Amino acid sequence: MNIKLILFVLVLVAIGFAGVWSFERWDSKPFQDQAITTFQHQMLLKGYSRDHLTHRWYNASEAYTNNGCVVYGSPLDATFNCRTPLSDGIPDEK
Repeated sequence: MNIKLILFVLVLVAIGFAGVWSFERWDSKPFQDQAITTFQHQMLLKGYSRDHLTHRWYNASEAYTNNGCVVYGSPLDATFNCRTPLSDGIPDEK
C-alpha cells in the first residue's frame, strides 16, 4: 500500500475527530449555562416534565395515557396539549 495514501487517511481521520470533538463542545454550551436544582434533576430522572404554564411536574407517559396529552418542548419547559385537563401534578420546588 502506498505510504502517502496511509498518511492522507490518517490526517483525514484526525481532522474528523477534531471536528466532531469541537462540535460537541460548541453544541453543549447552552446546557452548561442552565443550572438545575437537585429536585429538578431527580424529577427529570424519573421521567417527569414541567409544564411551562403551571410549573407543575407531570409524568409524560401517564399524561399521554390518562389525558391524551402530547408534550412539546424540553422537559424543563414543556407544553402539554391535552384532550382532557391535567390534574394533580407535583409542584415545582421554589
